[in-house]
Amino acid sequence: MNLREQAHSAFAARDWERAYDAFVTAELLEGADFDALGECAHWLGRAEEVIAAYTEGFRRHCEAGEGAKAALSAFMLAIYYRVGGEPRHADGWLSRAQRQLDEAEEGPE
Repeated sequence: MNLREQAHSAFAARDWERAYDAFVTAELLEGADFDALGECAHWLGRAEEVIAAYTEGFRRHCEAGEGAKAALSAFMLAIYYRVGGEPRHADGWLSRAQRQLDEAEEGPE
């Protein structure tokens, strides 16, 4: 099993530390991997890394043409900034999420 698979396995088991370590060590991560890394960082109390991971997830989803998934990454950033007391950053990410959803097909996001 490669590091990326190990990371997802640990993530599914909610072993945040093991998943985090595997994600940051793995190569060729995709948008969804960065979203999972962001969640791991959240549960481990690594606020700056949460923001960095979801931001990279957003960028990768956009590059891959995954607008709805990009919107979810942006929404998570909006929530994180809002809770962190940075409403302007939150509003900006919420606007990005809305723009992505405006162009995406209907889905769970």
